[in-house]
Amino acid sequence: MTFVRKISTKKNKAHGNTSKVTVTIGEDSSNSVKSVAVYIPLTQGQPNPDPENITLSFEKMDGEDRLFSYDQLNFSADPTDFTYEMTATMKNGSGGTIGSPLTEAVQIEAAVLA
Repeated sequence: MTFVRKISTKKNKAHGNTSKVTVTIGEDSSNSVKSVAVYIPLTQGQPNPDPENITLSFEKMDGEDRLFSYDQLNFSADPTDFTYEMTATMKNGSGGTIGSPLTEAVQIEAAVLA
């Protein structure tokens, strides 16, 4: 059964307060998941995400897992080390929900400087 394995977010090193959100989907051998909707609610006292609702597109395979990403999530200030309750919902080609959404606390990771 297809499921959301994890949600991760890393600040983009060259784009100010912009971050990349990645969702790992497990057991989707039929490629039924076409996109992933992610909701990031405002949290008082923390940088505001803009937009709060994003749609992630397929990026690549990671072993048997499928990775979906969105690399233009803006924040009102540096979000590094703040934690947000994010909800990821898998979507099929017609926009219908697949399986159960996953809500988890996600800490914004610092950009890796090369």
